Amino acid sequence: EAGKLEAQIDALERRLAAEQLGQRQAWVSSDRARRRAREQVLSQARIVCTTLGSSKELACQSSLGFPVVIIDEASQAVEPQVLVPLALGSCRRCILVGDPMQLPATVLS
Repeated sequence: EAGKLEAQIDALERRLAAEQLGQRQAWVSSDRARRRAREQVLSQARIVCTTLGSSKELACQSSLGFPVVIIDEASQAVEPQVLVPLALGSCRRCILVGDPMQLPATVLS
């Protein structure tokens, strides 16, 4: 009886491992497809709008460069945030838009 239960547990563990591997492979495949689609859309775009925070994802996952970067609400941004979109490669001009009379950038930790 105990041997039968152990065999069933082993079989279930193998099925679980196979299922987990299949799910992992499906996730990797869908992630690759999503990245390819994003690259295709971005490579054909004339204008790309993003937040400073999400521009990090573009910098890390994209081979794109932008000749002009416009940063809105620049008076609210801290310098490291502004450097991320500039690091996207071929930036020849950076335009900072903001009202210096508004509240300064605030970092809370």
